[in-house]
This record gives sequence, structure tokens and C-alpha cells, in this order.
Amino acid sequence: AMSVIPMWKQGRLTKESGASKMIYDLFLKRNSSYVATIFTIAVVGGIAFDKIMDSAWAMHNKGKLWADVKDKVGTADDD
Repeated sequence: AMSVIPMWKQGRLTKESGASKMIYDLFLKRNSSYVATIFTIAVVGGIAFDKIMDSAWAMHNKGKLWADVKDKVGTADDD
């Protein structure tokens, strides 16, 4: 008897691409490499987010930050 593959399962039986197999083998196959990948993405992503937010903050507050006004503020030498 020939088995009939249900329609919902048919798309899942396609062979994976070489790129997805390589990514899986390199980063996800072993628990240690999976954890290292997640940790690396978290650290790099956190640093990138920090830099982007600092830049956005500086652009939004241009002219109001100490770096922008420190030369315009006179020092009081009233000794």
C-alpha cells in the first residue's frame, strides 16, 4: 500500500538548502556552540543598540549637551 502524505506535511519534507545546513552545523547543532552564538549575538546587539541610542540622543539634544555648551559658558573667576 502506498502511503499518502498529508497536505500539511508536504512542504516540510523538502530538502534544506546548503546555507541553512551550514548555519545549523556551525552554530546550532551542539549546545555549547548554540549558547556561544546566543551570547555573542546578545553582547554585539547590546553594544550596537547602545551606540545607536547614544547617537540618537545626541542628535535630538544637539545644542543642549555639555559638550556643545562648555565653550560658551564663561568661567567665573571672582576670587
